[in-house]
Amino acid sequence: MTSIELQGVTKKYGDLQVVQPTHLRVEPGELVTLLGPSGSGKSTILSIIAGLVSPSSGRIVIGEQDVTYMPPAQRNIGMVFQNYALFPHMTVYDNVRFPLAIRKLSRSEIEAKVKRALEMVRLEGLGDRKTHQLSGGQQQRVALARALVFEPRILLLDEPLGALDKKLREEVQIELRQLQRELGVTTILVTHDQEEALTLSTRLVVLDAGEIQQADTPQQAYRYPVNRFVAEFIGTANLWPGEVHGAREESFITLVNGQKFSGRSAEQVNGSAYLMLRPEDLEVQPEPEGDGLLGTVKDMVYLGQNTRMHIQLDSGLTAVAVMSGVRSFTTGQAVRVSWLPEHAWLLPAEGT
Repeated sequence: MTSIELQGVTKKYGDLQVVQPTHLRVEPGELVTLLGPSGSGKSTILSIIAGLVSPSSGRIVIGEQDVTYMPPAQRNIGMVFQNYALFPHMTVYDNVRFPLAIRKLSRSEIEAKVKRALEMVRLEGLGDRKTHQLSGGQQQRVALARALVFEPRILLLDEPLGALDKKLREEVQIELRQLQRELGVTTILVTHDQEEALTLSTRLVVLDAGEIQQADTPQQAYRYPVNRFVAEFIGTANLWPGEVHGAREESFITLVNGQKFSGRSAEQVNGSAYLMLRPEDLEVQPEPEGDGLLGTVKDMVYLGQNTRMHIQLDSGLTAVAVMSGVRSFTTGQAVRVSWLPEHAWLLPAEGT
């Protein structure tokens, strides 16, 4: 296992700066996800680590070695692309064998390593097949076996599951997470899929416009985002504007209807702010009496295990609530929306 460190890495194309000064350390054995919308710089950062793109400034250190200007072939990095980049004229065996052949390993070493790699991804017995004869999930496993067969110190994954349908993608996510943990290989994954990032990662790095917005565990980034962008990009967030006064330990926000609610924040917030609540933290009741906000059910969407409710609040704000099972509410029904104080998170309005 080895670490990866970006020290002030930037990338410019002419006058366009696609990666702002980036400082990031990935610890040995971590699976870190670069998450962000298209154009956020995540794939560029991955390509810089791989050596496929040169940084405009800064250093890339793998382990204790500065690899900033080292050719890609010398970095000992395995990489899996969204389109798998398999050789269609070759068999599964030859695809996996290829990285070992160019490293001039002996025939016996190659056979042993290919056999082990195919066993790792559960493709034993399929070595003689051409890749076009395989399913999408099997092709993805071939690409992963090829990336791991030479025992790289780093594994880079660029949208590797994007071509799979939802059910297959969820199955492969579990397999990939288990395999990464077993091997302990330091891994960086690029994706724009929030669910995939939350499922796989030990840590999320949320990017926007080439700049890191938050680097944290999936749980911390989801529950305690540092700004509005992170709150809205990871999952769904109810964000209600208001004015905050008070200390960090006990802040209160006054919403547009004059009601005051308590909340917590990562740092002391004063002035214009948002009260953030995740949909699953809202409780919807038909009784008008009690704490919370009054409103009217505008729409309900049945999602199988859950029901998503869209509520128009009397204050002019809107709310989205997710509740388990099927609830006996009707469109147009008056309701009261409430929540536990510990679920209320306050975000500064500046910089959003």
